[in-house]
Amino acid sequence: AETGAGQHGVATATVCAKFGLKCVVYMGATDVERQAPNVFRMRLLGAEVVPVTSGRGTLKDAMNDALRDWVTNVRDTFYCIGTVAGPHPYPAMVRDFQAVIGKEVRWQLAEQEGEGRLPDTVIAAIGGGSNAMGLFYEFLDEPVDLLPMVRSGGKPNLLLMRTFSKIYGLAGLRIGYGIGHPDFVSALEKVRQPFNTNAVAQAGAMAALDDDKHLANTRRTNAEGLKFFEAVCAEQGIEFVPSYANFVMVRVGDGQAVFEAMQRQGVITRAMGGYGLPEWIRLSIGTAKENQRAAESLKASLA
Repeated sequence: AETGAGQHGVATATVCAKFGLKCVVYMGATDVERQAPNVFRMRLLGAEVVPVTSGRGTLKDAMNDALRDWVTNVRDTFYCIGTVAGPHPYPAMVRDFQAVIGKEVRWQLAEQEGEGRLPDTVIAAIGGGSNAMGLFYEFLDEPVDLLPMVRSGGKPNLLLMRTFSKIYGLAGLRIGYGIGHPDFVSALEKVRQPFNTNAVAQAGAMAALDDDKHLANTRRTNAEGLKFFEAVCAEQGIEFVPSYANFVMVRVGDGQAVFEAMQRQGVITRAMGGYGLPEWIRLSIGTAKENQRAAESLKASLA
């Protein structure tokens, strides 16, 4: 396992002690010093705590070393991750287990404020992200409008950023926007890269802001496309990563070969070898007709 503050390390060590399993916990050297009480608890439970000195000696570095250990000893090792990171299905597992936090918040709001009441602000302290994801996940489909908070000036270090590349379908225009306190924006202007948008892109973006119908259609099309590809993969016995984005990750064996085979059929995907995932490709969601063609091409390429 890996651990930052030590809570996940203590939990893993406790389970291993109960079932008589060997437990090795990777922990950044910096965190070992900061979280000495939890280090003591892990060792008391029989766990080996390995201080990681690479990088900044914190959670990210501990996770890297834990993953290296796992892939080296994968035949007789189980990796118990407590962070919203790493390979699928761990992030999804941690999210679902920690979702009890958000559900508790919703229940308390209903009890105290009445049914349907949403929190004005959702704040979580983030280390590995598990608590934050558990809190935020419950409210993903009911986002709080941050614009009034930004405009009020009450949080001068808050920057609201949006892109037109995804749901608006304007990636080719290379445009987005940010809203923040004037002092914050002024500071960013001094260090940002010199990249400016043209008048055509700005006009397109302004028009897109008023096109609520397009947003609704895009959300519906994307949701239907995700369900379609997941159903195809399940039917064909192809491993995939459940997604909330506009693409699905699919495990196909030789990712580069399948990418090239589908490209020859006129279907463009993305081979993930450059991201350290040589067995995977990424399928982007399109229209129903495009999705059907991509599915047929995928089946033919794997036949």
